Amino acid sequence: MAFCGLCGKEVSDGQTFCRECNNDLANPKKKTPDQKKSKGSPVPVICLIAAGLTFIFCLFGGVQMLLGADSMSSLASVSGNTVAERFYNYCGTVFGGLGLFVIAFGIFAGAFLTYCGYQTIKNKK
Repeated sequence: MAFCGLCGKEVSDGQTFCRECNNDLANPKKKTPDQKKSKGSPVPVICLIAAGLTFIFCLFGGVQMLLGADSMSSLASVSGNTVAERFYNYCGTVFGGLGLFVIAFGIFAGAFLTYCGYQTIKNKK
């Protein structure tokens, strides 16, 4: 087995190009010490920032929705439940479910964006 002179990956006998760096093995390029590394892509940083912001905004919005839903669902007058109060109680329950959905979406979207950023970093190495 041979190794690529540019990236150092193992190449099989008879291979003309390195599968990792596309180096021509018949006329190999050597890595020089003064060769500068290319700047990294901003995609991982953008993904991680978007993940954090998505998680924070969804968590904050979901908690605010749950607090509003709690006050809506516990609305009652001294004389008993009127039709309007029952409607608000029902809406408070639905609104609370929507708040939980927003929080769950924030967790999922944050995790997905973090994964995308991690994969971009991993594929650069």
